[in-house]
Amino acid sequence: MGDQSAALDETQYSNPAVLAYWQGVHANSVHGYFSESPFFDHTTKNGVLWGQALNDPNTLALYSDRQRLEQTLRQRPGIEYMIVGDPQPVQDQTFGPDTGVYVIRKQDRVKRPPRDDELTTLGTYYVAGPNIYQAPSVYDVVGNHLLSAMTSLSKFMDQAAPLPIFNPAVGYTWFPPAAAKSTKTAAPSSSREGSVGPDQSASQRAGSVEPSARSSSAVGSSGQAAFDPRDTLLLEHSFRLALAHGDEYMDENPLRGEPGNFVFTHTKDHIRNKQAQAEAAAAKAREREAAEKAKAAVPAAFSTKPKEESVPPNIAGSKRKGSKADGKKRRKSRVAMSPTSPSATGTPSASAMASPEAT
Repeated sequence: MGDQSAALDETQYSNPAVLAYWQGVHANSVHGYFSESPFFDHTTKNGVLWGQALNDPNTLALYSDRQRLEQTLRQRPGIEYMIVGDPQPVQDQTFGPDTGVYVIRKQDRVKRPPRDDELTTLGTYYVAGPNIYQAPSVYDVVGNHLLSAMTSLSKFMDQAAPLPIFNPAVGYTWFPPAAAKSTKTAAPSSSREGSVGPDQSASQRAGSVEPSARSSSAVGSSGQAAFDPRDTLLLEHSFRLALAHGDEYMDENPLRGEPGNFVFTHTKDHIRNKQAQAEAAAAKAREREAAEKAKAAVPAAFSTKPKEESVPPNIAGSKRKGSKADGKKRRKSRVAMSPTSPSATGTPSASAMASPEAT
């Protein structure tokens, strides 16, 4: 018998002596070999038959025949052990023609004639060769996964806790700000009055490179550091994104709520109507602008109405000097007679004949 103090789902049972008595693991010896393991419950129907088989050869023969034993167990209600999985054949027969794994289920059978029996699973066990294992429960599997997840989260929080850095200017950051590079050039050293300058050998020992060479190398290094090909690539990538997604806005339909309960502020219909209104307003603005441009391009219409002449008020309102008053008959003008004119003999002139008063 195994050690009962250890957890059964962490126990591996193997007994070569019992396995030799049953002549190896096969279909008719699985129940007998499993009855000697610490996973076996002697209060079940199998335990009752196993207790009888120790003293009754007929019951031992029944226990050694899988088909007869399982048929007997199906006829009675109660807790039983039943083989529900047989070894499956394998393509690679290097280690045998099948997997050699039997699945035993502990179940509670309830009779409900004329309907089928009701079975409640209480446990599952595996017989893999000479070893017997108990399958873990769902509680143990889920608890193990949750414990693994919590352990990983705890390690993550321990590493992420010291990362945030607060700065009043930028708020919270998770990476230290890059140290600003000093762009100030060192002030040239100036000699004081009366100081002794170094000789040629001392100046050569002070610096192996001449000042002109040092200045040229410094200029070259600064120019090389100032130019970075990645800046051009980033600028090109930014322009490409602006051309491709310039008319898209992430906050067109913002989210509201709290983590785990986010909802959209507006529905899709509201956003669609809003876009339609914006497009209609833009179309009207374009039409108005086109009408104003067309109106400015057409010249003013030419008027064919004759212009009325204006009469000065002093001429139109005043009467001619010497004119007769209204209602008075104008006196007939006397025709001048010329002694040489034919009208002197009594024949009227053409002007007198044409005058209506001469008649």
